[in-house]
Amino acid sequence: VYDKKSQQDILSFSLHKLRARQEAKKNKKIYYSICKNLHELPKKYVFFAPNYQPERSTMPDAGEFHDMLKILDILSATVPKDCVVVYKEHPMVFNYPGKIFFRGHLFRNIEYYDRAQQYSNVVFLKPEEDTFNLISNAISVVTATGTIAVQSSIRGTPSVVFGNNWITGCDAIYKYTSRLELKHYFNELNNSLYN
Repeated sequence: VYDKKSQQDILSFSLHKLRARQEAKKNKKIYYSICKNLHELPKKYVFFAPNYQPERSTMPDAGEFHDMLKILDILSATVPKDCVVVYKEHPMVFNYPGKIFFRGHLFRNIEYYDRAQQYSNVVFLKPEEDTFNLISNAISVVTATGTIAVQSSIRGTPSVVFGNNWITGCDAIYKYTSRLELKHYFNELNNSLYN
């Protein structure tokens, strides 16, 4: 590890950062092109906050749910028919190379966003939109393992977690077990909030 011959030299590291910057810029342009305005949001929605990747919170903590598209697939199939899934990308995903965090481009690309926008009941929002406003007005907040589930619970909005970490033991947080149970959970929330 400490052998100079096995480490990146300044040129290769500079090229690596340039490539990362290009990929992050390209991904941001693709994502922003599919985003809607906040005022176009339907009244009823489930807020999905995907995790930053790669990070320990998704591998290994999220297990099979390190795949955000797998979670999106489950959500799309289980939210009530009069609801949509609001997807707001993690703001660090588009970070340019700097001192910290510029690996987001490794888990997002045009194929990822092409697949994500195939769901007719999924709406995309820009990362700059107010997260707390989205939490407060959602039927539920969903994440793989993110601490947004705790923030949501503190604000009185039910939350769903797919992975395994310290927050899955909290009483106020629903741990995903099956599609059928999640569908039932969302329907109960929908009925209690709007009937």
